[in-house]
Parts: sequence; structure tokens; C-alpha cells
Amino acid sequence: MRDAINIFLRESNAIESEYSDEAFRDSVVAWEYAVSEYKNWGIDYVCGIHEKLMCNLDSDIAGKLRKKTVYIVGTNFFGERKVIREILAKGNKPRLRKWCEKYEGCKDLDELKEAHIDFEMIHPFLDGNGRTGRILYNVQRVHGGIGVNVFYEKEKAEYYEWFRERQREEKLIKLMSEL
Repeated sequence: MRDAINIFLRESNAIESEYSDEAFRDSVVAWEYAVSEYKNWGIDYVCGIHEKLMCNLDSDIAGKLRKKTVYIVGTNFFGERKVIREILAKGNKPRLRKWCEKYEGCKDLDELKEAHIDFEMIHPFLDGNGRTGRILYNVQRVHGGIGVNVFYEKEKAEYYEWFRERQREEKLIKLMSEL
């Protein structure tokens, strides 16, 4: 199990182009915290994971909810960078609190995937959301008896498809509600 966790943490960092040994060590500390403090699920728990994950990369934001609007940037069909989503800072804490309440203790694979996507859509921190979210996703899997899911850097396009799929679903739901 330890090998799978180490592979997961290295690959999770690599998805974000973070390859340093220091970042890996911080990921291990964040994982160990996530496992040991799982019973304390809530905003402080999530912020604690983030703080341990980011303490050496950016101590100014480590464990602190963002107070600025963030822009999720991607590339379009032509390879041009564009803003995919604007996420306002206002309401950040209540959204995260609601997320914690909704997904505490979930174990169903579909619900775990939904929880992960929803966490990333909240984007509660200025940086480190993906790595924090993947730790949350996997600690819930482990507590549900499912085991760790490694998101490999070389397969990140498939991982990001989770989010594109959700955006398509949201657009379809919106379109249907307007008819």
C-alpha cells in the first residue's frame, strides 16, 4: 500500500509540474495528516491538508482560503489559451462548508468522483487545489475500503476529461431548463 501511495503522491505532484523532493515530502506529510485526522472532516481538516502540502512551496497561502477571484485557464481547439471558468472569492467559505457537509463519509465511486470534481470547481485556494483534491479523493477511497487511485501525469488528459464532461452536463441541463 505504501508504494501505491508514494506513486500516487509523486504522480499527483507531476500533474501540476511539481517534481521537487521537497514537494514530495510535503505531500507525504499532507497524506499522513489526511489519514490520521480523517475523523475531523470539515473546513479546518481541508485547510490542514493544504497547509501541509503548500508550507514549503508558498507559506503565504498555505492553509488559507483564497480571497481573490481565480481564473481557470485551458486551451481551445486551436491551442490558444483561454479562460474556462471564473471563480469568485465571495462565498468561498460557505461553498467549501457545504461541500464538506455533503460529501463527508461518501464511499460510492460515482459520488467520490462527483465530490472531487465539485471540490475542484470550488477551487478554495489560490494554488494547490488539484493536489489537495486528489488527496481528499483518495483518503475517502481508502476509508471506504476501495484503495488508492493513481492519476498518472501521462494520462492527465483523461483525468481532465472528468471536468470537461461535467461542464458539458451543466450546459445541457441549463439548455434543457431554458426550453
